[in-house]
Amino acid sequence: MTLAPYALIDLAAIKHNIEKVRDYAPKAKIMAVIKANAYGHGLLRIAEVLNDVEAVAVARLCEGIQLRQSGFKNKITVLEGFVTEQELKDFTQYDLDVVVHSVGQLDILEKYHGQKKLSVWLKLDTGMSRLGVSGTEFTSTYQRLLDCSCVNNPVFFITHLSSADEQDSLVTLQQIKRFKEKVKPYTEEKSIANSAGIMGWPDSISDWVRPGIMLYGVSPFSDSTGEMLGLKPVMT
Repeated sequence: MTLAPYALIDLAAIKHNIEKVRDYAPKAKIMAVIKANAYGHGLLRIAEVLNDVEAVAVARLCEGIQLRQSGFKNKITVLEGFVTEQELKDFTQYDLDVVVHSVGQLDILEKYHGQKKLSVWLKLDTGMSRLGVSGTEFTSTYQRLLDCSCVNNPVFFITHLSSADEQDSLVTLQQIKRFKEKVKPYTEEKSIANSAGIMGWPDSISDWVRPGIMLYGVSPFSDSTGEMLGLKPVMT
């Protein structure tokens, strides 16, 4: 008789990998990325052991709602943001932080007059070309956010690295430079580094880091394993 395959999840390994993040970025706050069902490890199961990080991040609104309905109390950032007024209402109802990455979202925010205010991350596209306002839109978008009655002040700043796993590429240095130049006038909290940024690009470490794949014991680089980098696999 052949047994079906099954996965073993080692929650202690998550704790170990969080400590590795702290080693790389001792002064930064951690926003642990648990999108896509915690990279297939189980959203609620993984969230239960993340009470020692400052926040978690998910991709979609439904993931944030699922966490809140399960009793999760920590800060939750939804990276995809909202696309309708109803979704915006859900953000306020479930106390979710939102990423604003398009002028279309601004139009919705400016028309919304709910009683509860939103905590907002303004995303700058520095080269990923997926989500984020352009450099030419950045200053005006930021000012419009500050003028929105439903937006908390301060507004924070975020970007995403497209090629940080390629350690011989100049793209990441260019992205870091673009981001820092744009946000230089502001003292608000900022976030650049993903797992590859945390482990390979010290200049990308700022107020917040956003570890994803390294939390689960996987190296973000093709020439090394998680074990080689001192990470422990969460799934066997």
